[in-house]
Amino acid sequence: AKDNITIEARHHVDDELDLDWSAIGIIMCTALDNAIEACAKNPPEQRTIHVNIATHNRRLILVISNYFQGTLLPRPDGLYESTKEETWHGFGLESIMRAVETNEGSCEFLVKDNKFEVSIVLSETPNVQFTPLT
Repeated sequence: AKDNITIEARHHVDDELDLDWSAIGIIMCTALDNAIEACAKNPPEQRTIHVNIATHNRRLILVISNYFQGTLLPRPDGLYESTKEETWHGFGLESIMRAVETNEGSCEFLVKDNKFEVSIVLSETPNVQFTPLT
């Protein structure tokens, strides 16, 4: 694993859902990229990313959590931003929110005791196509 980061994944997916899988790929990649970046700065005992994926009542439920160092500041739009100063600062969470909203889903971010968690619920939404930010 890169930087000795472990990903613990659990899944219970028993339905075939009609979802925009390209949007789910963007959500997963962006969330995992953010988590890996955060975990790389952690002490070895806090370099684990937890991924839970399940289906329930024709919905896909995705929860990703990890520890982080530093400070995350809440924004009025419900997102968080770190204190790092980079050009693409905050772009990842905005991309996740856009993909979730486009697919008529819900997304919640939780920060507590240096642990960050994103919870996403997506329902079947045929004929909805995600358009990435450019």
